[in-house]
Amino acid sequence: MNPANNAVTADAQARVSQVWTEVLDCPPPSADQHFFDDLGGNSLLAYQATVRLREALGRHVPLKLLFTAPRFADYTAHLSGEAAV
Repeated sequence: MNPANNAVTADAQARVSQVWTEVLDCPPPSADQHFFDDLGGNSLLAYQATVRLREALGRHVPLKLLFTAPRFADYTAHLSGEAAV
C-alpha cells in the first residue's frame, strides 16, 4: 500500500469513527466492533450513519455495505477500496 492509500484509509477511519460515535452515542469503535451486535445499531441508525457518511465523504456510500461489512475495520477497508463488496 502506498502512502496516499494510507492517508485515504486513515481519513475514512476517522470519518466513520466520528459518524458512528455520533449516531450510536458510543465511544469511538475499535477495529473488531460490530455496528449491530456490539454497538447497538439498528436499521434506522444504519441509514442515518450512511447518509452522514455520504455527506462527509462527498460520494456515494451504499447502505448495503453496513449490512455486509458491519465490523469497523471491514467497513472502513471497503470504503477505502481495499476490499471488494
